[in-house]
Amino acid sequence: SLTSSTIFNPVASPSVTTTYTCTATNSFGCSGSGTTTLTVNPLPPAPTISGGNTFCGVGTTTLTSSSPVMGGTINWYSAPTGGTLLATGLTYSLNNITTTTTVYAEETASPCSGPRSSYTVTITTPPAMTVTPSSASYCSSNTNPVTLLAAGTGYINFSWSPTTGLSSPSSASTTALPTVTTTYTVLANDGNLVSGCAATQTVVITVNPIPAVSVA
Repeated sequence: SLTSSTIFNPVASPSVTTTYTCTATNSFGCSGSGTTTLTVNPLPPAPTISGGNTFCGVGTTTLTSSSPVMGGTINWYSAPTGGTLLATGLTYSLNNITTTTTVYAEETASPCSGPRSSYTVTITTPPAMTVTPSSASYCSSNTNPVTLLAAGTGYINFSWSPTTGLSSPSSASTTALPTVTTTYTVLANDGNLVSGCAATQTVVITVNPIPAVSVA
């Protein structure tokens, strides 16, 4: 593990802790020796990371690392090498992220830092939702309700607000007969409240006043 054993300044690169002995002899035939020990510390292994990995639209999850094997500290980073130190400890939280994000964790047991493990949290795009009709209007004397229909792939739960003037505020299809101009908002989800998809849409129903008529 020495570049040369016959020069005064060889480079040593042992793979295990090694004690070297150097013997020097001068022109008078006198010799002396000395020793030095190079300690090779083992690298900590890459930690194992667990947590939520796929969310629709927006995601919040807490990532958890395996415990340090060599009694060191778990550090979380933004890049596979270098990068920004995000946190220290067994857990790291990603809150309300809207884009796919990868983080990295390593164990540091002084003086060594082991290889980093990566973990990717994927954010998918929620399906679009439409409301038919997109708007409506009628005169205040109208007694025929407008049928509103919300539709989007995978959505099974619907909630309309405000509920005033609606026949079925918890259904995809509802009739509306407000007495004043009203903006309705519908929120839909796919039933998975942790990592599933959700969408919102609005529709305005305009109620026009009846013109006043005077007869002289």
